[in-house]
Amino acid sequence: MDREVSGRRGTRSIDETTFALAKRLGLTQKKGMNYDQYVQKIEGGESLDTLSGPLQALAAEKRGDWHEAHRLCQDAGDGNGAWVHAYLHRVEGDNSNAAYWYSRAKQPVAKTATAEEWEAIARTLLDQEQK
Repeated sequence: MDREVSGRRGTRSIDETTFALAKRLGLTQKKGMNYDQYVQKIEGGESLDTLSGPLQALAAEKRGDWHEAHRLCQDAGDGNGAWVHAYLHRVEGDNSNAAYWYSRAKQPVAKTATAEEWEAIARTLLDQEQK
């Protein structure tokens, strides 16, 4: 089975053996975006609708729309959505509600500054999307 790969010379097909060798040599790229690209897109007001609901929720919160962020993480209905949900309630100062959502997310209650937690969640979720 061939794989489609993109590079400076355009997109082409390569066989699995060649792809495996390229991957071992670090010549393949992960899909998705990295943390710096994510933050740039948020700051630039660009659409992030190709990302998961929890990452869209973090972006909405960073842009100042807490209610949209809350809606997006609730709609996710998974552990990552619960983690962002916990973070949002921590931001608003509702620590008992946040503790409930950390428990649902199977995450420890955060003790760091909210900005540090935002970055940690974003980096973790972006890394998950690249796999």
